[in-house]
Amino acid sequence: MATGTDMRTDELINSLTQNLQPTPKDMIARLLNWAALVGLAIAVLIIVLVGVRKDLNAALFSWPFWMKWTYTISMALTAYLLCERLARPGMKLGWLAILPLLPAALLAFMAVRTQLHLPSDARMATWMGHSATLCPIYIGALSIPVFAVLCRTLRRAAPTDLRTAACAAGLMSGAIAAFAYCLLCNESSVSFVATWYTLGMSMPALLGAVFGNTLLRW
Repeated sequence: MATGTDMRTDELINSLTQNLQPTPKDMIARLLNWAALVGLAIAVLIIVLVGVRKDLNAALFSWPFWMKWTYTISMALTAYLLCERLARPGMKLGWLAILPLLPAALLAFMAVRTQLHLPSDARMATWMGHSATLCPIYIGALSIPVFAVLCRTLRRAAPTDLRTAACAAGLMSGAIAAFAYCLLCNESSVSFVATWYTLGMSMPALLGAVFGNTLLRW
């Protein structure tokens, strides 16, 4: 026989749940799309304020520029897939975890092949370019506002593997930042991009992996 307390509890539960509406299946994708667009807009705006490369119009028709954009877009898309999955409670990456390694491995292969075909005395200069020490720092710094937007968005979802989700968000923000950084950077070698762009994109990913429990706590 139900007691008065049980009846009041049942009434409370019914009052809290009777008007609930199911969450649209594409809600997480829409949230991430919005966050990515906002983050990209912020990153591009910062680059425009700093100043784009002077030969941008000519660079837009060059292979190195599109090599960099293809790489950064590929990394952003693979990280997006990881974020979209991890935003849901209880989800694990499984084989999806290797997705970001594919474009990175392909570009690394191209870089090694290119370096081996260069004269030995030109390899170091090609690899380091003129901004190797600054490139990862610029990309990492540019990713900070993008990372903040993505973390806020993921907290509105319900990730349970916070460190991995924050790592994926960091990689996505780094890739978006690197995409925008292409408008400023005039480095053109594959080995430079494979090394220093990848390092710059990895910095916010590492930050997310270390501090994910704090950044995505909900």
